[in-house]
Amino acid sequence: DPAAHFPAANFQFTAFLPAVWPVLAGHDVLIIPGPLAAPFGNTAVEAVLGGRPVISSNVGGLPEAVSGYSTARMVSPGSPDEIADAVMSVVHSWEDIARSVEANAIEAEQRHAPETYRRLIRDIVASVAR
Repeated sequence: DPAAHFPAANFQFTAFLPAVWPVLAGHDVLIIPGPLAAPFGNTAVEAVLGGRPVISSNVGGLPEAVSGYSTARMVSPGSPDEIADAVMSVVHSWEDIARSVEANAIEAEQRHAPETYRRLIRDIVASVAR
C-alpha cells in the first residue's frame, strides 16, 4: 500500500472516470500502479496532457504511452516500494518537473493527435502498397 509510506499524504484511488480533467486538476501526481496490461495508456497520456507527472507500471502499452516524457516514472507492477521511491523522485525533482510539464504536454498533444495517427497509418499503407 503506497499510502503506508506517506501517512500524511492524500491518496485517492479511482475507477473509470468519464471526465478526467477535473480530477487531474485537483491532484499533483497520477499513479497507475495496476498489474494488468492495457493496450495503450490513455490515462497516462491524459495526465501528461494535463500537466501532471505520471508514475506508471511498466506493463502493456503504458511504457510506449509515456516514453520520452521527463515527467514520467516507470515502476514494476505490484511494487509499493518502487512506487514510493518514484513518488520521492517526483518530490525531489518538483522544480524540474514544474518547468517541464508544459513542454511535455505540447509534445503529447503533437505525438498523440488524431492527425498524427492518420498520417502514420497512411504512410504505412503507402509503403506496403508499393
